[in-house]
Amino acid sequence: MSSSSSPPLVVAVTGAAGQLAYALLPMILNGHLFGPNQPVLLHLLDVAPAMEVLRGLVMEIEDCMTPLLRGIMATESPAAAFTGADVVLLLGASPVKAVSLDPISNVHLNARVHRDYGRALEQHAKPTTRVVVAGHPCNINAMICMEFAPSIPRRHFAALSRLDLSRVEVRVAQRLGVVPSQIKNLIMWGSIAVNCTWADVQFAYVQDYPNVGDRTPLLDLIGDPQSAQLDGPLSHAASLEAATKSARLSGAAACARQLREWWFGTPEGEITSMAVVSNGEYGVKPGVITSLPVRCTNGEYEVVTGLDISERSLRAIRMSTEAIDEQFAELMAALT
Repeated sequence: MSSSSSPPLVVAVTGAAGQLAYALLPMILNGHLFGPNQPVLLHLLDVAPAMEVLRGLVMEIEDCMTPLLRGIMATESPAAAFTGADVVLLLGASPVKAVSLDPISNVHLNARVHRDYGRALEQHAKPTTRVVVAGHPCNINAMICMEFAPSIPRRHFAALSRLDLSRVEVRVAQRLGVVPSQIKNLIMWGSIAVNCTWADVQFAYVQDYPNVGDRTPLLDLIGDPQSAQLDGPLSHAASLEAATKSARLSGAAACARQLREWWFGTPEGEITSMAVVSNGEYGVKPGVITSLPVRCTNGEYEVVTGLDISERSLRAIRMSTEAIDEQFAELMAALT
């Protein structure tokens, strides 16, 4: 564990004037993400029209007198924001409703933004930096960013998949009358970027249910997962339609949980899901960033292989992977 005398982590946050960052930054500053004794330097990045709001945010943070904060910078320059960064949280993306663009043009705009982020990371970030992409479509944005930062290991890039996983955990917990932390080893396959993530309850269990010390397979409790509406495809459209401040809070909590699991590790024997680069596991094309089952240890992860997954899940994985790869190839052709 880090001590207060540890060198500060340089944490860069894009879209820093937005609601998602506003909800996430306190979790960074109170030690929830990196530990209660780990100092941080914040590099906050946003576009020029947001700089007045961003300067106000800096004053708010300074007023909080957070003991872990060792410095803060507000900038509109990706080069400045990413210089020396240990962790980069790419929260910024242009939502369709916020700009006068059709959805396709908006995707192309975000692709150009993440290309530029990748170039700046390549030139200025530490080669050991970890990058989490949350701006929709996050899987494809992460792949584009990764392509333009070839010196950073591909396994150091991840896209946000924890929000959909958390939603299913909550749904199961509410159904059973337990708390979400008792739901273990749910797996989320696929990609939020193509509006198809697939919840797989086949390997899940409920800890301490019905009695302390019990580990009850989830399938024993819910029966057929399809009829229980707990297994199958999830759409991101509803959450985009209802994108309010509360939705940003849940997104921030999901970012924090995914990064914390990556940073500190998953409990022994437990599986989580992260959208990470594939090496061909479960038939996913190598290089595609998609949600896969992983175990994390000390800032590293390994994809859990050898699971005997259903044919239904395999079909969903193939369809999602093909959609991601097709859209990625189209965007890369437009960018290069």
